[in-house]
Amino acid sequence: MTDKVTKIIYKREMRNMIVNLKQIGLSSNGIIFGGLVRDEIIGTYYSKLFKSSNKDFSKFWDMDYDLDTIRRIIIPNDMDIYFHKIENKNIFVDKLNNFAKLFNGNVTINQINSSSTFKEVQYNLSQLVDLKQCKIFVDFNIGRTMTTNGIKLKFNIDVVYNVNLIEGSVIEPPFNNLDFTSNMFIMENVCGKQFIRISNCTGTKLDNMTFYLKHKYIASITNDIINMRTQFVRRSDSAKCEYINSYRIIKMMSRSNKWNWNITNLIFKIKLQDEVIFNDTSCCICLDSHKSDKYIVLNKSIYHYDCFTEYLIRENAKKYRNSKGEIECKCPLRNKFNFKDCYKLIDYI
Repeated sequence: MTDKVTKIIYKREMRNMIVNLKQIGLSSNGIIFGGLVRDEIIGTYYSKLFKSSNKDFSKFWDMDYDLDTIRRIIIPNDMDIYFHKIENKNIFVDKLNNFAKLFNGNVTINQINSSSTFKEVQYNLSQLVDLKQCKIFVDFNIGRTMTTNGIKLKFNIDVVYNVNLIEGSVIEPPFNNLDFTSNMFIMENVCGKQFIRISNCTGTKLDNMTFYLKHKYIASITNDIINMRTQFVRRSDSAKCEYINSYRIIKMMSRSNKWNWNITNLIFKIKLQDEVIFNDTSCCICLDSHKSDKYIVLNKSIYHYDCFTEYLIRENAKKYRNSKGEIECKCPLRNKFNFKDCYKLIDYI
């Protein structure tokens, strides 16, 4: 008898685990939103492109094969899901536990008592919702044998659920609090099938567009998404808004380290090395002229991408307040970023 070898490909297992978690959520009447839906659009597009070009399918998960469609293997960082009723959230948790048992897995739930983001949502929708939030941590052990421990798959799920929804109210993610244009899509279960559409509660001009203009804009946004472009559209007048704004931009920029996302309506621009036209490429933060894969260009100043990102993280953590008590976020030259005004630069048609 010859030994039978089973090859475990981490990304393939992660993708399939997420597919199962997604189906469990949708079958529990959940609405999935945020980065997972965005990555689903990207992954599906490039997967179909890969399959239609007669490539070697055995190399689908090979990071060095067919780089033109490499985004086919994009993996979401986490899953955001919303339930109209707490009963549906409980059904989801029960199904998760049953699924985890199949793989010697664990499901851990942490209730979140307060969240700055959702406090703002509550303020905007106080007559309609009472949103609660919890984090679910799941891990699965796959490929375990008598002689090896196998591989652990870990994934986080952010759950938002409503405990006071008025009958007949139309409330859905992102709860009139959209951050990026790439996050305006939601996923739900329609007649037993996965269905992706634009949310009716983005909080932008899109919600009131005519059918024709909305679908024209959807085509434009979808094209941006598959080309890793997005715009920051969050609108808030709260004193803490720039802290939340900068946090969300930092989070999106961390995705850019893997997939070259470009946020096109900020006052600073993300440029690849071959797009930088300055003769002097010395970083204005570290003052070093070593080459970088990506740069940040702000007015006539240039920064290494990593140096600028680290600076923005520190600036966010300071929570500096002006004389009016409003949090401000400033560039290395101490000019205000004014992320709160970015939405004004969006052309919706």
